[in-house]
Amino acid sequence: MTAGAVAALVALAGCSGGSGGGRVRVTYSGSASTASTSTASASTASASSTPETTTSASSTSAGATEGGDEAPDTREAIPGPEVEVAALSKAPTIDGDQREWEKVPAYSVQTQVGGKGSTKATSSWRLGWDENALYLFARAADPALTQTHVQRPWLIGTGDAIGLEIGTFRDRVSTTKLDAQDTRILIAPNETGGTLRAIAKADGDDFDQGTTWTSGSAVAKRTASGWVVEAAIPWSDLGQKPKAGLTLAGQLLQADAVASGAKRGSLAALLSNNPQRRGSGLKWRFAWGQLTLQK
Repeated sequence: MTAGAVAALVALAGCSGGSGGGRVRVTYSGSASTASTSTASASTASASSTPETTTSASSTSAGATEGGDEAPDTREAIPGPEVEVAALSKAPTIDGDQREWEKVPAYSVQTQVGGKGSTKATSSWRLGWDENALYLFARAADPALTQTHVQRPWLIGTGDAIGLEIGTFRDRVSTTKLDAQDTRILIAPNETGGTLRAIAKADGDDFDQGTTWTSGSAVAKRTASGWVVEAAIPWSDLGQKPKAGLTLAGQLLQADAVASGAKRGSLAALLSNNPQRRGSGLKWRFAWGQLTLQK
C-alpha cells in the first residue's frame, strides 16, 4: 500500500490520511485507525452467520502446475463460510420490496471484523442469480442512518453501507497480487434520500481507489428500523460467466458509522458473514468465503 493510501473500511475499516486533495485508495482493514489485524476471531461468529456446509464445485487451482506440483508464490485457500446463491426463474424488480425474496435463504451479517467502535447494527442478506446478473437484497437494522460521503462515492464504505467482495474461487491463491476479477461493490442510502454506489477493482495487492458504479441497478430505502438495499449486478461487471454449481470467492459486509460527535461519518464497526475476514486486499485473500450458484 502506498504512503498516500487511506486505511478505511472493508475490514469496510481504518483511516490514515495521505496528503493532497485528490482521491485516495480506500482499504478495508481490521482497525478504524490503522491497517492492523482485528481482534475479532472466528470463535466469536454466531451460528446464524455461518451457513450449512455443502459440497460444491470449485475452479481449477491457479496455483498448481500441469504436473500437479504447487506453483511458487501461492498459498492454500482456507475458505470462510459458504453462501448459497439461489437460481431465480424471474429477475426481481429492483425497488426495495422484500416480498419477491421471501423463499430465498437469508444469511446474517453480524460478526464484527473491523473498526474500533461498538455497534448494535446487523443485516440480513438474500442472494440470487440468473444468466444476466447477481442479485441481492439486504435489510439492515441500524436506526441512526449516517452517510456523509455523498460527493465522494469511493468513501461511502466508511459510512453506513453494505459491501460485497467477490472474485474467482481458487484452491490456491496468489501471494503477490489479487486476482484480476476481484471486485468490491459498495451501496449505501443517502441521508436525504436516494442511493449511493461505488465499485473498486483489483489493483496489484489491493483494490483501486474506486469510482461511481453506474451500470446495473440498485436502490436503497430507509425503513422504520434501518434501511434496505436491493441490487442487480451484471456479471460483466464482475468478470464472471455464471453457471449452476459455480463457486465464487466472496463475502458480505456491512459498515456502521459513528452517528454523532466530532467523528460523525467515520467508521465505527465493520461486520461480515465471514469471521475470517480480518483485512482488505491480498493478505487475507486466502480466507475469503464462498458463494455457490444453485441449480
